Amino acid sequence: MEKANSEQLFTLTTAPESYDYSWAKTVNPEAASYRSTGKNSGLRLRLVRHDDAWHMEQQRSRYQSGGFICLAKEKVDEWMKLGIIKDLGE
Repeated sequence: MEKANSEQLFTLTTAPESYDYSWAKTVNPEAASYRSTGKNSGLRLRLVRHDDAWHMEQQRSRYQSGGFICLAKEKVDEWMKLGIIKDLGE
């Protein structure tokens, strides 16, 4: 597995904090808003920091197993350009 740098150890998710393992820390509870035409329209995405790549993958798997949106931070710029998510700082 390629070692992730500190900039990559973040996830955007719709999962509640109660879904986090103890090593996951919320950095921003309302980092972005997810826009779509479906039932998930307008959901808030929170930014979560992970200690290392292994813990990050474990946490992402947990989010996804619960059916929550889970986005790697690397995809954020691409999704913003497409209008799928909106920076709430705007």
